[in-house]
Amino acid sequence: MQSGIAVFLTRPRHCFKNQIVHTQQKKHKGTHIMASCFPVTIIKSSRDIGKMYSLKEGSLEKEVRGSLSNGTERSISVTLADLSQRLREGNPSREALVLGQFADTDGAAQRFTTKSRATDGGLTRSRECIHWSPCTGLLGLDLDDSNFNSANEVRQAIVKLFPEFEAAGILVVSSSSSFISEGNTSLTSGRGWHVFIMLKNQSDISRLALIIKGRCWLADQAKYKVGKVGQALVAAQIDFCVFQPERLWYSFGAEMGVGLEQHRVIESFHHEASPLDTSCIADLTPTEHKQIEAIKRRERDKITSECGAKRAEWSERTARQMMDRGTSYEIAKETTRVAVVHQVLTPDFVLTTQDGQQILVSNLLENPKQWHGRYFHDPLEPEYRDGKGDIAVFLCVDGRCPVIYSHAHGGTKYRLQHQRTTVVLHEGEYDKAERTCAKSLGLTGEWFWMNESLVSIDGGGNAKRASLEQLRLLLENLCVFKKHRAGGNEPIRINAPDRLVTDILIMAGSFALPPLRNLVTGPCVLPDGRPMLTPGYDEATQTLGIQLSDQEWGIVDMQPDDAALFDALRVILGPIRLFPFSTPEDRAAFVATLATSAWRSACSTVPMAAFVAHTAGSGKTMLAELCGILGHSAPSLVSAGTLLEPDLDKLLFAKCLNGGGVVTLDNVKTGSEFGSATVSAYTTSSTISGRILGHSKTQTVANRMQIILTGNNIRVSCDNSRRCLLVRLSTNDENPALRKFPFIPTALVHKNRQAILAAFLTIYRGWKSANSPMPEDALGSFPEWDAIVRAPLAWLAQWVDQQATAGSLPIDIPTLADPIATLIDNMGTSPETERLRVLHDAWYESFGNKRTKAGDLISLWQNARCDQHGYLQPASTGELSGHTDALFDVLEQVAALNGKPNSRALGRWLAGLIGVVVAGRKLVDAGMREGSRVFSLERAGATLSEG
Repeated sequence: MQSGIAVFLTRPRHCFKNQIVHTQQKKHKGTHIMASCFPVTIIKSSRDIGKMYSLKEGSLEKEVRGSLSNGTERSISVTLADLSQRLREGNPSREALVLGQFADTDGAAQRFTTKSRATDGGLTRSRECIHWSPCTGLLGLDLDDSNFNSANEVRQAIVKLFPEFEAAGILVVSSSSSFISEGNTSLTSGRGWHVFIMLKNQSDISRLALIIKGRCWLADQAKYKVGKVGQALVAAQIDFCVFQPERLWYSFGAEMGVGLEQHRVIESFHHEASPLDTSCIADLTPTEHKQIEAIKRRERDKITSECGAKRAEWSERTARQMMDRGTSYEIAKETTRVAVVHQVLTPDFVLTTQDGQQILVSNLLENPKQWHGRYFHDPLEPEYRDGKGDIAVFLCVDGRCPVIYSHAHGGTKYRLQHQRTTVVLHEGEYDKAERTCAKSLGLTGEWFWMNESLVSIDGGGNAKRASLEQLRLLLENLCVFKKHRAGGNEPIRINAPDRLVTDILIMAGSFALPPLRNLVTGPCVLPDGRPMLTPGYDEATQTLGIQLSDQEWGIVDMQPDDAALFDALRVILGPIRLFPFSTPEDRAAFVATLATSAWRSACSTVPMAAFVAHTAGSGKTMLAELCGILGHSAPSLVSAGTLLEPDLDKLLFAKCLNGGGVVTLDNVKTGSEFGSATVSAYTTSSTISGRILGHSKTQTVANRMQIILTGNNIRVSCDNSRRCLLVRLSTNDENPALRKFPFIPTALVHKNRQAILAAFLTIYRGWKSANSPMPEDALGSFPEWDAIVRAPLAWLAQWVDQQATAGSLPIDIPTLADPIATLIDNMGTSPETERLRVLHDAWYESFGNKRTKAGDLISLWQNARCDQHGYLQPASTGELSGHTDALFDVLEQVAALNGKPNSRALGRWLAGLIGVVVAGRKLVDAGMREGSRVFSLERAGATLSEG
């Protein structure tokens, strides 16, 4: 083990001067090792926020002084050694770490506040403003209640779970509640530890979090414990709730009262190591997922009876409190039961607002928009975290069931609804009962019929197919099922019958459940060309617009003037202004790709895009990430070099099945020619049929996918080139990956996502207002894209040119171009086109307009390039023209078999080129001669007899 710096810090009250023991940095003989830097954000609060420990009547007592509401943030670039020093010198009462990055960060301190107090564009400590960096950064792990006595023990435990972390740069810090003593008497040991690990790509943390949680379950390092109200809460060695970029890390220790000291431990390992490349960490396998689910079921079964007893106790106690307010015992018991069992809050349930006011759910349901964004105590545990009143937030979006989202215990969503519908089941009337249940589903605003499946829309704007058990639980939340017992007068209560649940799951589309084709999360253009400006359901196009919890929909200027169009351009170009686009045409192609991501749902088919550079680190993958962020699609980054066509087909169909979005085929082999029949088919097909993995069922789904390629010096084959927007990047840097941005592009797009969506729609409205005609050279495979994306941007390029000619173009607005300029250029320079041009030139030089067999070309080739045994030899200087020599180079690529010219392969290749026009000439089928196909080179537009 290679250790960097070990720090043991004693901190008395109001004293931040440390007693430090250093382990000197390791130096290698004759070398100087440069430690890697990474960004972290230092938060400084305007009031005390940290913990304070004091002695009261001989017992250690903790005081949490308050939550963070206002302060400043500053992003700094540090090494592990720097961070160790910073943690020693910081103020535990006022400072904390944030591992994510604020947008628009330039190293200067910036003020932030709460979302409720923030003005337009103001910084808040929320997911809207803080994001994982796509570059080097820290992964934070929080080990709760761990009885480790040294940093090395902590590191060994982490490495045992994750062997991939063995050589990684790691910083281990004891928690603010650890190693507190009074004189020589130890009061606490290592109660908890913070572990920080250097990563090459911090944005991979969301994926790593799933793997970390899974490995904890598999290693028996996670279990369920019973919560205060009977919840099954996860208790793991590693806290599962820390993987958010905006999380506060109180790693500066705690303030000590009179007579107390804290001997903190801060130790780094492999601090000179390169950041860990997490791409080497494989996802959990399907087998592991099944094992984890089995473990969870087994662990839940262990506490089922205890959970039930706790829930019953809480329900009875809360019901008695409701009775004191005049609610009947029966209603109170049912209200508390559905709250704790199903997370459904009905009208008689009592909530506590942030300022301590008690209010009925019925008041919120009467005017939900008035309460949108207001904060509450946790619905079931108002005393959670010392009664913090901002632990839960009320959310109400048009067309959807209002909810309260509580951050307690990792997060729980509570649905607010009126009293449940009673469904009395009679033999022969199941169809009526099923329709009643389906109607209740539809009224939630969260369940739709999409791609031949019943799907729910979660708070993140994602469509998820329902499982049988999930649907059963939901129906029992929405409805009370009863059935007459033989000989009984009153129906008795029962669980939702299997037959009813199965029928609804399979046939929900026939029960008038709202059909859903498109899902959007911001202002957009609908498939019929109308703008969608607010959340809601558009029945004509079966489009659902939802509002994400951290994003208000952007405001669109429906009649933009010149100033509004310039402002819209600045918003769109802001995050990409420092990317090294080779030409204005390349910039225009990327803007069109970005607009395609925003409005993918409006177009049945869209062109793919290829981001091409000369060297690694130019920004290709980050540009693809920007498209994914704007399109609000889950990251789908696939290594293109390892995929075979059948695997690619399965991957793309699975993506379509889950709603589509941006798929990036990353790092196509350097210098290669990309040609995929699968990608071609997916690019120009509005629907895709395939087999669902693990089932024999074949399903047809709408294709709402956008495919992006990235690679260095790659070329796109002819059949793909007509379907591909080419975006070229050229840097003048030897190491472009070392360039520094004054902001993080991905964070800026996250922050300004709604403004960018509104800016694109503003430009669309500008085009509409100008009554500009459609471009004449339309792309036949992408008619909606041509009308909705390309036409407005082509008009915008002309408008910018007009402003430049008139001398009215602002200095910060660059020129643009028709988005398909690079596509047309790529078609003319694709490998197939160049081969065909070589063929035409050499054919005309050797045969003129003479009708020629493939065998004649083979003879010419053999005489020039083959030895006496018929094997092809390297080219040598001779009397052949450059055209003919170049042709033989092409023929070796397409018509050589086992080292010899093959006339059959050549004939098939020539047959595939019939009628393709290049430079005004084309190859035509001239009939048969002596049993062989005959070809002729003709002028385009000429008949065969004209020659």
